Amino acid sequence: MPYITSIERLGRQEGRQEGRQEGQANMLLSLLTVKFGYSMLKTNESHA
Repeated sequence: MPYITSIERLGRQEGRQEGRQEGQANMLLSLLTVKFGYSMLKTNESHA
């Protein structure tokens, strides 16, 4: 089993966290698109 430094472990944890957040954001966008439609989301995006 290869030796993993604390820096590498921290990097992996941060990478996993970023992946989870990106996945959740994509899922939320998908659900909002289904509920409100793509054109509604694009209209509101310009006001953000």
